[in-house]
Amino acid sequence: MAKELSDIMTRAAEVRDATLTAENTAERIGGVLCDLLEYLAGLIAAGDMQVVADRR
Repeated sequence: MAKELSDIMTRAAEVRDATLTAENTAERIGGVLCDLLEYLAGLIAAGDMQVVADRR
């Protein structure tokens, strides 16, 4: 189940505002990205939208 957008935004702000050495681990940043993508995928599915990749 996708997390709420407000929760994702809170965690993203924590990543953004981190100042300690090694505070932003791959797991922490990747977790925020995965949660955001899951949230967006849910919006796309609910709205019956399509995503078209720009091929360059």
